[in-house]
Amino acid sequence: MEHEVSWAAHFLDRMDYNYDQRARGITGYRFKENMRPSDFFRRNVFLAFQEDALGIQLRDIIGVDTLQWGSDYPHQESTFPRSREILERILADCGEEEKDKIAGGNAARVYQL
Repeated sequence: MEHEVSWAAHFLDRMDYNYDQRARGITGYRFKENMRPSDFFRRNVFLAFQEDALGIQLRDIIGVDTLQWGSDYPHQESTFPRSREILERILADCGEEEKDKIAGGNAARVYQL
C-alpha cells in the first residue's frame, strides 16, 4: 500500500476496539491464540511512505516491520535529489535497527532481495 502511513494507527486502533469491545456477547468466530485484527495486519500488510513524519512517530502502533520508505524516483513528487536528507530527518528519533528496517531491510525481506 502506498499512501503515507499515519492513517494506519487510527485504523488499527478502531479494528481492535471493534473486535474487542463491540463484539462482546456475540457468539461466533474468534481468532485463535488471542489474535486481534491488528496482529493480522502487521503480519500481512506493508506500507510505503516518503515524508510521513507523523507515521514514524506512531511506528510502535503501526509496526516497524510493516514500514518501507521509498523516494518514488523518478516521479515529480519524489524526494530526489534530497532523499538522504529527508530520510535522516524523518528517522532522527529511530534507533539504528529501526532505521535499517524502514530504509531498506523490510523491503529486502518482503521481496526476498
